[in-house]
Amino acid sequence: MDRLAVAKLALVVMALIFLAGSFWTGEEWPRLTAIGLLAVAFVLRLVGGRRRPPE
Repeated sequence: MDRLAVAKLALVVMALIFLAGSFWTGEEWPRLTAIGLLAVAFVLRLVGGRRRPPE
């Protein structure tokens, strides 16, 4: 796995942990943090898909 894949996987795992904490405690900020982490993972997916061909 390359570094970008590991970073995306870590973001998704952290988001799942924050979502679980949100439902466990009933607070809203962990849910918002999880949404932000998933958004960052999505942007990394978009950016990671655009690799330049070797020259």
